[in-house]
Amino acid sequence: MKRGIGARGASIAICATAAHALATSGAVAQVTDPGIQTVGERFVRSDRAAPPIVGAFTVDARLFASAGYETNVLALPVDADGSPAFIVNPTLAATSIWSLHQVGFNSFARINRFTDTADQNTNDFGGTGFGRLDIGRNAAISVNGGFSRRTVGRGSPDAAFRDDPQQTDELFFGATATARRSRLIATASAAFRRIDFRNPIDDFNDRDEVSLSARLGVLVTPRLTTFAEGFYVDRQFDQGVDQIGVTRDSAVYGARGGLSMRLTDVLSAEGSIGFFEVEQENEALANQSGLDFLVEATWNPSDLTSLIVRARQENQASVQPGANNRIRSEVGVIVQQEVTRRWLATGNLRYFEDEFDLSGRLDENFEGSASLGYKLSPRLIAEASYRYFDRSSTEPLANFSNNTISVALRAAL
Repeated sequence: MKRGIGARGASIAICATAAHALATSGAVAQVTDPGIQTVGERFVRSDRAAPPIVGAFTVDARLFASAGYETNVLALPVDADGSPAFIVNPTLAATSIWSLHQVGFNSFARINRFTDTADQNTNDFGGTGFGRLDIGRNAAISVNGGFSRRTVGRGSPDAAFRDDPQQTDELFFGATATARRSRLIATASAAFRRIDFRNPIDDFNDRDEVSLSARLGVLVTPRLTTFAEGFYVDRQFDQGVDQIGVTRDSAVYGARGGLSMRLTDVLSAEGSIGFFEVEQENEALANQSGLDFLVEATWNPSDLTSLIVRARQENQASVQPGANNRIRSEVGVIVQQEVTRRWLATGNLRYFEDEFDLSGRLDENFEGSASLGYKLSPRLIAEASYRYFDRSSTEPLANFSNNTISVALRAAL
């Protein structure tokens, strides 16, 4: 069965930086960062001192706090409930600065509060530890592992159609071996994820995921890197069938190749293309296949302006009834404009489609946002923003629109 961007339109997604492409299937589709700094990155980092050093570690502590209003907290198609909304999101990270090897951790907490819909209040938190063992100058073994508790956003295509919020507990471990010889860089990775939904009513969504990938990169020139990669992901649900009797265990495999190039000092691009195949464990169900691709470009037409465009299609896991995978197709643009040394204006447009296998559900989503940031000091930025989101779905209960307006502070402590 062939899937892709059809007559319903191309899809759109925004990325904060130009060199980011982490496939949610668990395989990394990422090439070397071509090194162009966007206006937004420069605005945040300029005038800021390096993170403090404590012993043999750099320590990076940050805080995001916002207050605003949402018009449709429960993401309902009709009779929307609005509420003032507050977020407090501290993060803490530490990384060793040894000449060889590396260890570190990062952690976060997020407090979500709604004054008029208090039953939607949640607390999220998590942490990851990581380490790298250098073997000579041209090889290394890296490991990471951690735990996180996160709220499933109401705008997520996997959000349940009920009043109580959903939260997941995730345990994860991973390892990567890297070797370099001359212009060649080879990596092999393995990862495990355990995902548990906290509410017993969602137990049919609890699952294990194991992913494997192998990759070969070639540094053709200092401005051009190419790669080829293969990946495999196995998804096993705790319960044999979901709430409507569909067996959702499956395996996903595929391959992709791509490149990253710095065309000029102000223009960089990267792209990849490949395929994926979803094999259903239930032989009575049809397998799915599709195109996996990514195209991204970052352009600084002036010292004060950055333009980032992105288009991609990939396979993603799903826990919707009757579907264990979805194909996301997306395309988007972000514009950053430094008005003065202290003012930064940002605009985003995003459109994407989610096509769910087996169930026949199709979601069309549009998102637009605008923000204006003011640098109060090198470590403190104030921000005002507006965001609009709209979903049109073949599942009537999934249709909704939401407006969010907020003011926020971003602090590097």
